[in-house]
Amino acid sequence: MYYPNDLSNHAIRKDPNELHVWVMTDTHFKTEVDGKPKEQNAVFKDKYFYKAHSHMRHFVDLVNEINAYQPELVLHLGDIVDRYHSDFNQFNDLWNAIDPNIRKERICGNHEFGENRKDKDLYRLFPEVQTRKEIAGSKFNQSFVVDNGAVRLKVIMAETAYDKNGERATGGPGYFKTEAFDWIDFELNENRDTDLVLLATHHGPCLHFTDEQKLKLKQVIDSSCSSDPHLVIYDISGHNHPTSVQYQDDFFPNMPSYHLPAGVGFVGKYTVLTFNTRKEMDVAERILHYPYDW
Repeated sequence: MYYPNDLSNHAIRKDPNELHVWVMTDTHFKTEVDGKPKEQNAVFKDKYFYKAHSHMRHFVDLVNEINAYQPELVLHLGDIVDRYHSDFNQFNDLWNAIDPNIRKERICGNHEFGENRKDKDLYRLFPEVQTRKEIAGSKFNQSFVVDNGAVRLKVIMAETAYDKNGERATGGPGYFKTEAFDWIDFELNENRDTDLVLLATHHGPCLHFTDEQKLKLKQVIDSSCSSDPHLVIYDISGHNHPTSVQYQDDFFPNMPSYHLPAGVGFVGKYTVLTFNTRKEMDVAERILHYPYDW
C-alpha cells in the first residue's frame, strides 16, 4: 500500500486487534550538509544527505503523535550515519526524543564504522548495547517479544555487517556470522512462545547473501516451518535503497521478504507494518516531508 498523507488524517481509534511496527532505515546522517542542498557532497547518487535530518525529525513527530496507527515498536535497520561518528550525536538527540513509552530498537549497518572496525568502538556508539552480552558474535543480535494483548510478535534482529569471512566490512554485500544460523534456529525452535515472527536485518538475505548462506538460512526456515505448520515468518531489510517496498518470496517461500525504502532518498520514506490476529502483515510505505519544521 502507498499513503502519501500524514497519519494525522486518520481518526484516533486504534484497532485493538492490530499491532503496529514503524520502520526507518538508511538515514545516512551527514551533519555538515544538513539543510544545505548547494553544499559540496550534499547529494551522492541516490543519497540526499541534506534532507535526511528533516526526514528523521518528521518521522519522530509522527511516531509520538496519538493516532490510529501509533506503534508498539519502532525499528531502525541501520546505516544511521553515513560515515562519521560525530553525526551520531545529532541522530541520538532525535532518536531519544521518541516517546519513552514506545519501544525502540536499532541495528548497525555497514556505514556505522570506518577504518576502525573494532567491536568496542562500534558498541560505544550505541549506549543501549553496553550491558548486553554478545550473541552469535555480536551485541546487535537480539530477540524480544512485543505483545499488545491480541497480537504477540517475536522479533529477531540479526547483524549482517560482515564479509563472507566473518570480518566487519564497510561495503555491501553483507552476511551473517557463521554462528548466527544456529542462533536463529534456536530462536525459532526452542526459544519461541508465539507463531508470529519478524526477522529484521540491514542487508536482505534474498539480495545479498552468497548462495551458500542463502541455502543455510533456507534450511533453517524450512525446517522450522515444517516442524510447526502454524509458524509464520516475515523478513524485512534495508541497505539497497529501493524507491518503494520490494517484495520477494522466490528463494524463501516460507519467509516473505520486504526490502524497505530509505530515509535519505529524494523522497524520504518510512514503513508501517501492521500485524493482525490472523498472523497477516500489511506493509504501508509513507512519505516524509521536506523541509519539515520541528
